[in-house]
Amino acid sequence: MNFITENKIVFALLGSAVLGVIAVILAAMWLRSYEASDLTKIAVASKTLEAGKKIEGGDLKLVDWPKANLPVGSINDPGSVSGRVVRTPIAQNEVVLERSLVSSGSNGSLSGQIASGMRAFTMNVNEIAGVAGFALPGNYVDVLINSKDNTNDHISKILLEKVLILAIAQETSTDSNKPKIVNAITLEVTPIDAEKLDLARSVGSLSLVLRNPSDNISLVSNGVRKDDLMLQKSSSIQIKAGNKAPSIEVIRGISRN
Repeated sequence: MNFITENKIVFALLGSAVLGVIAVILAAMWLRSYEASDLTKIAVASKTLEAGKKIEGGDLKLVDWPKANLPVGSINDPGSVSGRVVRTPIAQNEVVLERSLVSSGSNGSLSGQIASGMRAFTMNVNEIAGVAGFALPGNYVDVLINSKDNTNDHISKILLEKVLILAIAQETSTDSNKPKIVNAITLEVTPIDAEKLDLARSVGSLSLVLRNPSDNISLVSNGVRKDDLMLQKSSSIQIKAGNKAPSIEVIRGISRN
């Protein structure tokens, strides 16, 4: 192989390498411009925003978000919601939605935080009925009623599920997650549910059960009566009979312990 042939090979390799680098750069530039065209800006909380707080400069920031997956009610201009009041707590970096804010023109009072078509109902609670003070504004609870049925038998039953707490005592926000014992809790309910609560407190006692806000499972229950407390019905526990002392067999799936 002579010198000229060797030079041709080197030049060919160098040319291929240069063309490869150019192709990679052009592809990256194309992908970047393509991705940018599919993104938009939406507002998220730059810090935790408690219910009742008035939005000020620095409370929100803009981040990139795919246009095809925009949350309903998202905000793309932080200035357009300046002065609005936070209706439910918003975590840091959480997307700020219209439904999380009090309607425009309303102040931070409780009436301004009630969603359209809903009502605020205040009920008396004690250390037990108020879930030992762990229920805070923005949390969700189930409401139970303890009363008597048509046969005069005691019954406990879930009356309402996943009800938003608007306020505890006279506070619509809290600066601490520490338990706080109060004597009244205000719930956001529909007009019909407000009627149910008003009647329920005159025929029995009401209690609250704290629930996870992401839990959307609805429970179908006939309630629990006094006789049910003495029954031992379980699909996973069976009592074995025999000459020996009674024992308990626990069945988990197809295995036995």
